[in-house]
Amino acid sequence: MSDISKVLVVGGGIGGLCAAIALRRQGVAVDLVEIKSEWTVYGVGIIQQSNVVREMARLGVLDDYLEAAYAFEDVGIYDLQGNALVRIPGQRLAGPDYPANVGISRLSLHQVLSTTAIDLGTQV
Repeated sequence: MSDISKVLVVGGGIGGLCAAIALRRQGVAVDLVEIKSEWTVYGVGIIQQSNVVREMARLGVLDDYLEAAYAFEDVGIYDLQGNALVRIPGQRLAGPDYPANVGISRLSLHQVLSTTAIDLGTQV
């Protein structure tokens, strides 16, 4: 990364914001462009498994992310009558102190990522 001093990130969604955060933490200047002048986030929520929880830790946003999320360990599948068919255990890839899975609203996720990116000096 030492040869790269400035990067243009196109798109202010989850991927673009995560890239901006990671690059800023490496000392790279980041300009982020988004086609919409006002960010709108569609969808209600998103379920993210342990690999995402681990990467949020690596990005340095885990505490804010977990504060905005609902943590849970296992996933259950039920029939129409509510009878449990199977329980899928989660894995705590971010470490024993962190949940295996989270549910988070897309708006909350976007707020955590955009606030962090901007606080780190990303030019939007």
